[in-house]
Amino acid sequence: MFWRTVLVAAFACFFLAVPDVDLLLLSLLHHRSILTHSALPAVIPFLFRRRIGLMPTAGALIGLHVHLICDALSPAVGFGQVWLPAPFKTPLGALSPLWLIVNAGFCFASAQAICRRRMPGLSGAVMVALTGGVIGVLYGLLNERSVLSAAVCLIFPGFLALAIRQRLRKAPSGA
Repeated sequence: MFWRTVLVAAFACFFLAVPDVDLLLLSLLHHRSILTHSALPAVIPFLFRRRIGLMPTAGALIGLHVHLICDALSPAVGFGQVWLPAPFKTPLGALSPLWLIVNAGFCFASAQAICRRRMPGLSGAVMVALTGGVIGVLYGLLNERSVLSAAVCLIFPGFLALAIRQRLRKAPSGA
């Protein structure tokens, strides 16, 4: 479990920066492009799943979740909006935070689904909750320099932790 966690955390940390690759492609994509600020970048490690497995995809999804949930706190004006790519380059406007939150939730739920299938018992869910929570808090505090961003990064991991706690309470004792 240790090395799986390290692998997932490494891919999560790398994919924290992937949504902002649109800044390198401003002639084609606006910042906060709908293509990069979604679950779509996680397709990259998924395409190599036969060679590297699915755990890197889970890590990518956790990193994307953290980035997207933090971006959802930005005002939906200018660079804070999610934009369609060229030739449209049209913003989603007030729907931008909704797009980011829905994609962040999808990323987190998908990472959880992968890890729960690949790891025994509740260990996959625990790993996703801890990895997502720790990386989210660190990203919120160190990159965003915001306690609110750090707190928002705990929403999905917090709900997962509550679900794990509930499941453990229902488990028969002595088993």
